[in-house]
Amino acid sequence: MVLVYFQRAHLKLSEYTHSSLFLALYLANDMEEDLEGPKCEIFPWALGKDWCLRVGKFLHQRDKLWARMGFRAVVSRQCCEEVMAKEPFHWAWTRDRRPHHGGVQRVCPQVPVHLPRGPGLSPPHCSPCGLPQHCSHHQLKPVSSKCPSLTSECHRPPSQNYLSRVKNAWGGDFLIVLPPQMQLEPGTYSLHIFPKPPARPGH
Repeated sequence: MVLVYFQRAHLKLSEYTHSSLFLALYLANDMEEDLEGPKCEIFPWALGKDWCLRVGKFLHQRDKLWARMGFRAVVSRQCCEEVMAKEPFHWAWTRDRRPHHGGVQRVCPQVPVHLPRGPGLSPPHCSPCGLPQHCSHHQLKPVSSKCPSLTSECHRPPSQNYLSRVKNAWGGDFLIVLPPQMQLEPGTYSLHIFPKPPARPGH
């Protein structure tokens, strides 16, 4: 939906920014789910630690983006699938997600979690995800499309590791993707990001 919003607003490439992403994401949540608690989770990610002081300006910017779109915020599933089909093997939409974490959740169960949590903590524990998997063989498939040239399938053997490595389309690095079975509780894991080693002479 965010990419569709960018197109509808006729954003220049220089406007494809962190700020524009979160404005469009918030507007998409307004349009599809409009759940106040989970929606507020966007604020600390978009605005930082002092987000409370910036919410008013953020909402004003959201309205300006909406106006640039001609107030056209409804995006069909078919439209989303067409956008994804332009890059069918992108890691973001070939993730193996459980049904209750995909699509639109217009009725969200009330859980005793203080929101927003912000980027410093792992997501709240999800009870359905704690249940045993019905199928342990996950396959990576491209996004389907009406276009015949984009309907081929690519399969991945079931992973034997707790971490998967995915080729980064923007560079030569790898992204580490945690499988849905792994629960991240606050204070349990530490993630260290190391700088890219310098190139050796002659390479």
